Amino acid sequence: MKRHLLFISLLFSISVLCSQNLRRQVDFGAQVSSVTKAMATELGLENPTGVYISTIIPDGSAEVLEIREKDVLLSIGDSTIKNPYDYEMILSSYRGGDPVSIKLWRGGQTIEVTGILLAKTKEDPGLGQVIYDEVPFEGGFLRTITLTPSEQLEKMPAVLFIPSASCSSIDNLSSWHPYKKLLGTLTEKGMAVMRVEKSGLGDNFNTPSCDEISFEQEKAMYLAGLNQLKGYEFV
Repeated sequence: MKRHLLFISLLFSISVLCSQNLRRQVDFGAQVSSVTKAMATELGLENPTGVYISTIIPDGSAEVLEIREKDVLLSIGDSTIKNPYDYEMILSSYRGGDPVSIKLWRGGQTIEVTGILLAKTKEDPGLGQVIYDEVPFEGGFLRTITLTPSEQLEKMPAVLFIPSASCSSIDNLSSWHPYKKLLGTLTEKGMAVMRVEKSGLGDNFNTPSCDEISFEQEKAMYLAGLNQLKGYEFV
């Protein structure tokens, strides 16, 4: 049995190492808001543009880049930020480990900071283990996330978990999230549970927008994940 467990552990490691098409999205580590006309006047900005940094979250890219609360982000790379939507869309094109140049408004003047963006940490699997993998889809790649029990067996039941229709990421679920509680219960019962990241979200690369994907495309997305799950040695 120990030899089987060792083999399965090695398989997990190889699976993760081979997943090189998808890199982790960026952990920027800041809460932002729109810049109002009143704020622009108070800060000395000619126009209400960019995003206002209201909070710096510890251990994120913003802290490492020495961005401060009350700074206004004006641009990331060559892309100008006009509002929080721009901020989110621009950041989504970057991945952890990418170099970046950011222009800020601070103390009545424009300054520039440069550095390396940090990647988001992987999800805490609780009492189990987590596998981050990928499957090809529509010319791009989808992220798959599989939770397994801490005491892995040579063979175990497996579940493909399909979330609600809302367009929200299923990666890095908080401990209080209902999905996380359900998935944790299933793994505690000795099951492996896979999720497929919603198309166009999270680490996914070159996949259709979640808002525009058809039913047939979404079905194909989950079938791709199911086929990968069937291919794991522990199923």
